[in-house]
Amino acid sequence: MRPDENVLGVGVVVFGDEGRRAVVVGGGTVVQAGRDAAVTVAPAARRPVPRQLPAAPRTFVGREAALAALDGALIGPGTAVSVIGGPGGIGKTSLAVVWAHRNADRFPDGQLFVDLHGFSPSWPPTTASDALGGFLDALGVDPRGVPPEVDARAALFRSLVADRRVLVVLDNAAAADQVVPLLPGDPTCAVLVTGRTVLSSVIDRYGARHLHLGVLDRGEARALLAARLGARRVDTDAVDELIALCGHHPLALTITARRALTRPGLPTVALVAELRDLGPEVFDHEHDPAAGLPTVLSWSLRHLTDRQRRAFALLGVAPGPDSALPALAALLDLPPTPTRAVLRALADASLVAHVPGGRFGMHDLVRAYAVTVADGELTRRDRDAALRRSVDHYERTAHAGDRLLNTRRASAGSPPAPVFADRTAALAWFDAERVTLLAAQRAAADAGWHDAVADLAWASASFHDRRGHLHDRVTVWRTVLDLAAHLPPATRIRAHRPPGSAPTATWAARTATSGTTTRGSSTCARPWPWRRNRATSPSRATPTASWGGSGPWPAKTGARWTTPSAPWPASAPSTTGCGRRTPSTTWPGTGPAWASTTGPARTAGPP
Repeated sequence: MRPDENVLGVGVVVFGDEGRRAVVVGGGTVVQAGRDAAVTVAPAARRPVPRQLPAAPRTFVGREAALAALDGALIGPGTAVSVIGGPGGIGKTSLAVVWAHRNADRFPDGQLFVDLHGFSPSWPPTTASDALGGFLDALGVDPRGVPPEVDARAALFRSLVADRRVLVVLDNAAAADQVVPLLPGDPTCAVLVTGRTVLSSVIDRYGARHLHLGVLDRGEARALLAARLGARRVDTDAVDELIALCGHHPLALTITARRALTRPGLPTVALVAELRDLGPEVFDHEHDPAAGLPTVLSWSLRHLTDRQRRAFALLGVAPGPDSALPALAALLDLPPTPTRAVLRALADASLVAHVPGGRFGMHDLVRAYAVTVADGELTRRDRDAALRRSVDHYERTAHAGDRLLNTRRASAGSPPAPVFADRTAALAWFDAERVTLLAAQRAAADAGWHDAVADLAWASASFHDRRGHLHDRVTVWRTVLDLAAHLPPATRIRAHRPPGSAPTATWAARTATSGTTTRGSSTCARPWPWRRNRATSPSRATPTASWGGSGPWPAKTGARWTTPSAPWPASAPSTTGCGRRTPSTTWPGTGPAWASTTGPARTAGPP
């Protein structure tokens, strides 16, 4: 007897002398048998076709690139396995179910679905043995014919789906040992797995494709809100800010939409204000914690070791949007190799993301949850100590780079270790850490570490001057000025002293109040298009470039400047500027006349 397309023959279990049993499929092929077991074959039964897919979400939008990637991975010859990874609440299950429904006709012999509860608040993880028992039942196996051993169940399952076109969806997997026994052995089947962790052994041994699912783009986020709230409520300027406050995160957007639906009279502007004021706690649910984003994220911590959990909490303390390995090693107080191992584990759990340049970062909402974990599980001393180690790392490394960028000026602080091979490497580090250095200085200021605030400003000065980051220069020296009263005398003098081409705290104060940018210790409308002529007196200057839209400065005649042909810029300085000149008279159509504080009056010219 051979089973045809629609008929299944499963052997009846018969016990032998030692209680062993056997299972026979089709016309007598023994799949698993114990020693001394007698076997008989039951009459063939009509094959059931399982249709176990849950309902697809009605408001699913976007994800076209991800759906196309699944098409390429799962449609075609060979047993196809694809793993959808990503953090909690990102929409992995929704994507898998939508794809499965759209392609159900490609698998006419059935679609099997099981929630493995790898990250569930109220259920323990489903074992592979239990999942196989459900699959065998759905495929029509008599319960008496289901063997107790997981390997025997897996072999029987593979035999039943052989030469069949079956789709297997394994949702919410936490580990490879939940997945591997559920993989069919026939090339006509396809398997779609979702989970927060990277199932490395499944990828390595079975050639599974890994698809990392990220947040929604702006268009997809607006479409999601429109699908839930209606296009009229979404067609407002405040929606873009609402999406940004939700971090483009699908679950956060869904929770916000639910809050809007349950309060139809609340305008979108009020929702934005609520999100801005209350922060991530808005995404928690008072009566149903399982529906809140913090609870969903908390499930990802269950499989972490104590060291990994502590590292996750401390990453919420790290300054800046992302960090390199040396900075994180300082933060965690670990050598580089263990630090890399911890970060790899957090990345595999979708709690940390790899950022180009060998850096690691967190989604804003995940970082906010990490701060909550740190506040609840770490002492204030531990958090402050970790932050101080991080700030000290940036301070030391910045000083090392500054000494290469400006060899004529000694940096403040303790002598740095030789970190960089050359000036190019130092500049590359400053470029990569530009935003993080600003965040580190701000964190130091908030913590009251005034010496670090001044030292970071000093150590970044040459970099800002080389790259022309005028706004950053204003920011760091303004921060120093705000704390000037708390600085020791030597540091205060250094903060107000002109450091060559770098700005000073006093310079930053003038700039902050006047809205202009400056060069050196002077206040100017923009960087002056001239340089000092060392061959002449310090009060004379040589023009080198055109002034905005007012045309080039005329050539100097003797010791005097001729009047420029175009009007003087409206933003010309009104206080003492470069070259110690002050405007004394305004000439209609030409600009102010300049009076020298040390010599006879000169006609209008560059300051």
